[in-house]
Parts: sequence; structure tokens; C-alpha cells
Amino acid sequence: FGCPAEAVVMAAACSTASPFANPSRLGFQDPDEFTQHLADTAAAWRFFDAGHFSEPIALFRLFLGWLRRLKLTPVRSSTTQRWFRATNMLEKDAAIDPSRM
Repeated sequence: FGCPAEAVVMAAACSTASPFANPSRLGFQDPDEFTQHLADTAAAWRFFDAGHFSEPIALFRLFLGWLRRLKLTPVRSSTTQRWFRATNMLEKDAAIDPSRM
């Protein structure tokens, strides 16, 4: 179609639920823990957004981060195992919901 790969990734990412964690007040009894989860999510958005204030750019950069981690997984593993490991590595570094990746 002549579309750059970046545009396709951004469009696909914007058509699904955000992979960033979305903590709910109902899930926490300790207000400080809830506040920390909100701060972690905001920090992850700021990191992947890189100051552009753009959800598509943040999602594209998140995809690139995941792709870099995918390349670090052992090639001998199955595709599913590699995707799972890359998602888990990304979850440890950023406040994302692995079930939405």
C-alpha cells in the first residue's frame, strides 16, 4: 500500500486498548500504593512519549522497546516463548499491562 511501517504500527496500536497500566482506586486499600502505581504509569507514559504529548508516538516507542527486548530473547525458543519473555522484560521496566500487549 506504500504506507511506512511506522504508520501501520501506530494505527494498529491506537485501535486497541492502551497497554499502559490503568490503576483503579478500587484495587488498592493503601492510598500510598495507589499513588505509587499512578506515578509509575505516568512515568512510563512520559518515558515512551519523549515529550511529544502524543499517544501514537508513545505507543510506537513502546512497540520499539518491546521489539528490542524480543531480539534479546534466545532464538532457539518458540515464537510464543520469545513474545512472552519480551513482554515480561518490558513489564519489569515500564508500568504496562502484559495482557494488553
